[in-house]
Amino acid sequence: MSEEDCSIEISDNIVVADDYAIASVVSVKPVLSPPAHQREDLDKSLGFSMSEYYFNHSGKTVQVGLSSGLLIPVPSKSSERYRSFIVRREFYLPRLVANGVNDFLLTHTGPVSNELNDFRELFEKVYRPRDYGTALSLDYEIDYRRLIEQGGSMYVRELNIILGADQDNIPLHPNSEQADLLRHSQLSTSAIHVELIDNLGQTGRRIVRLGNLKVAVTPQKNRNKTDGLRIYYSTPSGRRSSSNNEEKLEYSLEEMDKLPFVFRTLDEAEATPLDDTHSQLELKRLELDSKQLQHLHAREKSEMDQRLRRAEERSAQLNALLSDKERAHKAEMMEADHRRQEIEHEMKIARMRSNDFYESRSAIRKDSTEIIKTTPALILGIGAVVATLIKVMFGKT
Repeated sequence: MSEEDCSIEISDNIVVADDYAIASVVSVKPVLSPPAHQREDLDKSLGFSMSEYYFNHSGKTVQVGLSSGLLIPVPSKSSERYRSFIVRREFYLPRLVANGVNDFLLTHTGPVSNELNDFRELFEKVYRPRDYGTALSLDYEIDYRRLIEQGGSMYVRELNIILGADQDNIPLHPNSEQADLLRHSQLSTSAIHVELIDNLGQTGRRIVRLGNLKVAVTPQKNRNKTDGLRIYYSTPSGRRSSSNNEEKLEYSLEEMDKLPFVFRTLDEAEATPLDDTHSQLELKRLELDSKQLQHLHAREKSEMDQRLRRAEERSAQLNALLSDKERAHKAEMMEADHRRQEIEHEMKIARMRSNDFYESRSAIRKDSTEIIKTTPALILGIGAVVATLIKVMFGKT
């Protein structure tokens, strides 16, 4: 959903954003009674229980801040298995309640958070329709080093708690009444300081009207500062300590008399309707929001550029590595092909030599056979000749 498509309206104390509504915030006071006098007429079979247990194995005391403003120190206990802060949330759902939860999980089509997905995954493993009840637990583990990396305090949205390392430097719970009062508080005179510097004596006293607040400011000379009107705001930092964050708006002397909330006399300031002064508080908020957005966008752009550069460098490294591997693969293939050709050539030569050897042996065997075959005839022939010669010689005598 793009920013252009997102529409928000307020109706009957319910903020509606597109198809989904954000419930209005109300306050409910608890009924205070000791355990011995708790109401006995409540049917627990139609209710459910959700308990949270806090286990600190981080090695340091951890402060747990609740939305009521209460801070609870949780001392650390050594453990051979864990080295962190663990919050265990346990549910027990009687049969009717568990069946209703199962129906919700099966039919829910609205937004799905990570916590709801985790709960659904675990619920599907343990839920049985005919069981008397369903019990399940979720463990949330927070590394103490992460707490320190966050400046010593952090808000855990899934658990709606503040975790802190130092009791004296823990911010207000974002969902607490104190935080709401702080966000909606108006500026007071103690939070504003207006300064008019005029080193050349070009201007006189001015009345600066900030909402219902009217501040008379007299020009001063200060060679260490440039001429102009400055409005300093000491805005509460949101922490429990007394430290403040100071913001300021600056205008030149030429711009000053064009501002709708700067007047030459008190009568002019009082005669001008409040709406016509453009409530400097709102203007300041808009300007600070704009500056914060610009700073945020610049930081995000810088981070994006850094990630892009790292991605490009990584891509170049991978491409170079791939090229090296491709070249090495091609060289290996060429070497393998060359070796295959050499082996084929050697095998061909070996086959030729083998053929020549067997052909030579065959010829030798053939010649030997012929000699063996002709030898008896030759011997007989020689014997006949000898016998004829003997007969002729002895016959004459």
